[in-house]
Formats: sequence, structure tokens, C-alpha cells
Amino acid sequence: MTIVRRLWGYVGSRNLRGSLARRGVAGTAALLALDVGHSARRLLFVAAETAFDRWHDVDTRGLVAQHELGVDAAVTEHSQYYLGAYPSQLRDFIAALGIDCTRHVFVDLGSGKGKALLLARERGFARVIGVELSPLLSATAAANVARARRFSDGSAAIELITGSAADFVFPDEPTVLWLNNPFDATVLAPVLRALAAVAAAHPVYVIYQGPSERALLERTPWLTVLATRRNCVIYRSV
Repeated sequence: MTIVRRLWGYVGSRNLRGSLARRGVAGTAALLALDVGHSARRLLFVAAETAFDRWHDVDTRGLVAQHELGVDAAVTEHSQYYLGAYPSQLRDFIAALGIDCTRHVFVDLGSGKGKALLLARERGFARVIGVELSPLLSATAAANVARARRFSDGSAAIELITGSAADFVFPDEPTVLWLNNPFDATVLAPVLRALAAVAAAHPVYVIYQGPSERALLERTPWLTVLATRRNCVIYRSV
């Protein structure tokens, strides 16, 4: 119904007449198709988020803007909004690493409500660690971890840390770092410096979804591109 309402609103508005005048029939039809396609993808994403939450009895849905994080604006200046991982995509990204997950620690910086942490635990990582700046989102993640159903018994415990990713000390272990575009280069630069110490002794992988600071990673001499996916780049240490 949402898509139908959007189409009807467009057709019945002066937008249609203006678009026809500027773009013609073919151009207007293409614009409408693009708008409908975007709305359909968004509806599918919302439906998938809802199904995941109901199946696992958790609350990971929705977008949480910076001003809703319960943290002073000066602290969130370099942070992005929260939006949970898409399960099938993250599973594909992890599979693309070609590793034995039981020998690696999974770290999510900007872990939000903990959705990626639950998916990582499902994959059997030796350890799963989430670092989140917002106490509100950390509290939601803790509730989700405690309540989540339908994960195999004996899965790794999830460690939740509330604080800045720039201050996080990585474990001295083979590491998979998940970044769902959580912050800008001001925070990412010290994260990469800290991760370099781990990479000197262990394999390190970085899965970077929505890579707005991709140039920074590709200037990092100890990282190389392992694989690319739609709106995601996967790196490994060299």
C-alpha cells in the first residue's frame, strides 16, 4: 500500500506535470520506476528486520540518529547513525573470508543493538566483542544478548563494552573487524593504528560496509583488498 500511495501522490501532483515538461514521458517513467524500486527495497529490508527480531525475540530494528544516542553532541560528532546489519549479507561477507571462525575473534566497533554480534556468534567465532559509544544502545544490546533465542548451545559469550572505539585495545589474536560505517576518519585512524599491532603477529580481516572512508584503508600499507561486494569492501592483512 505504501508504494501505491507514493505513486498516486506523485501522479496526482504538480510534480508529474513538472517532470513531464523537463524529462518527457520516458524520463518520468524511469524516475518513477527508480522511486518505486527504492521503496520496494526499503519495505523488504523492514520486513526482514521484523522477521529476524521476531524469530530471535530481540529488538534490533530501525534507524537511530546521532541525536537519539543519549550522548552529548560533541561526543557523537564523528559518529554515524545506527542501522542494523542485513543478516544474509553479513553471512556472505564472513563466508568470503575463507577462514575457520573458531580460531578468530570477531570485533564490531559501533555495535549498536548487537545484531551483528548475534550473527557472529551464530558463525561460531572463538570470541565476540562489541564496542558501542551509546549507553542506550549498549543497554538494548545487553537485553538482546540475554534474550536471544535459536542460537546453538555452547556459542561464544558476547562481550559488550560501552565507550569510544578510538580507545579500544584489540585482543592479541587473529581478528575479524566489522565496520558498518560507524564513524569518520577521525576515529577510524586510531583504530587502524591499534589494529596494526595485532596484524604484526596475527591474521587480520576488516569487513567494511558502506565504506565512506575507504581511501583511508587503501592507504594503509598492511591491508589489501580481499573481496568486494555491493557497498562493501573486505580487506586482509599482508
